[in-house]
Amino acid sequence: MMSWIFHFIGLLISFSFIDLSSSSLFAAIICPMFFAAFLISFLYKLSCSSESSGYLDDAKAEVSSSFFDSWSSGDSSSSGGDGGGGGGD
Repeated sequence: MMSWIFHFIGLLISFSFIDLSSSSLFAAIICPMFFAAFLISFLYKLSCSSESSGYLDDAKAEVSSSFFDSWSSGDSSSSGGDGGGGGGD
């Protein structure tokens, strides 16, 4: 929980000091770099936490298994053919 707070506060502080038109090196270059670093680490942490919760893993497993099951079972509802559609000259 503490790391979430750290990331969020870092994002807010670095965003508040950004001034791209400033002549100050800190406000024009360093703060945007800090903001980008905090944003990337926050998004990475968010993606890792959502994967570990199991929601995405279950959805991925369900989609991939149903996809492969339809191909491997030899679905009899297909009409054969190449499915090209074209025809006529």
